[in-house]
This record gives sequence, structure tokens and C-alpha cells, in this order.
Amino acid sequence: MAFWRNPFLDTAAERAADRSLLNKRAHQIMDHNLRLIMENTILKDAKKMMEKLKTDYLLVENIDNHIVGVLTWKILANALMNELDDERSMHS
Repeated sequence: MAFWRNPFLDTAAERAADRSLLNKRAHQIMDHNLRLIMENTILKDAKKMMEKLKTDYLLVENIDNHIVGVLTWKILANALMNELDDERSMHS
């Protein structure tokens, strides 16, 4: 709503204010720490990292530094259960 009440609407002053706001947003994004984990990380290490960071997700990154997925607690729990089931079937 503040934008529509702006007395500088469509003026050089408004464009300068918009650029300043965009620069501030870009700076805030650059300062943000992404919670990354490599795709070849073992499940137990991923669990420890999520606990340590107190986060609900980790972005999964490949060797080329591309985000290839998201690891959540639900996905981690399912993967750990599958790993446990595999171990049980190997020992029986």
C-alpha cells in the first residue's frame, strides 16, 4: 500500500528508491546461509547435521555445486528405515 500512496510515483526519486530497495534485498539474499549437504553424505551424518543446525531441511548439492534435492526429516526417517530393513534382511 505504501507504494500506491508514494508522492514520487514514476519519478527519478522513486526509481532511485526502488534500486536501493532491490540492492538491499540482493544483499540480504547474499548474506543468507544456505543449509547444504553433499549428495554422497551418509545418512547418519545428515541426521547429525540436521540436529546440530536445528533445521527441518537440508539442500542436497552435487559435485558440480548444483542443488539436486531437499532432505527433510520425513525423507531422512524413511531412508533410515529402509537402511535398517536392508540390514535386517541381510542378517536373517
